[in-house]
Amino acid sequence: MAITYSTVAKVKARLRKYSTSISDDDIEIYIEHAEGIVNATMRGEFTTTFDADKHALIENVTTDLAAFKLLVYDPSSFTSITEVSILGDLLWTQIEEGLDLLSDDRTVKMLNGL
Repeated sequence: MAITYSTVAKVKARLRKYSTSISDDDIEIYIEHAEGIVNATMRGEFTTTFDADKHALIENVTTDLAAFKLLVYDPSSFTSITEVSILGDLLWTQIEEGLDLLSDDRTVKMLNGL
């Protein structure tokens, strides 16, 4: 599956701290999983060509989901569990809000029209 909505560099930038033992290929797998969740949330209704400038909501949710999966997989690069918990909560709040928007057919219709 080709990655469409995010990049390894964007996921790394979102998380900022991550174990250097995690390869770019591993991060691409997280992005693919995140894209699958986003696509399922939109129920296949997103039919236009993806454009990061026009479809930032999709990009942000995908990037946040992939970063969250990376954080959960290996939080060892953080100094405390509190730091991990706060970052995880912040990411999850953004993910929930984005997925809620993407689950609304009106939002997807609007994104298709951009």
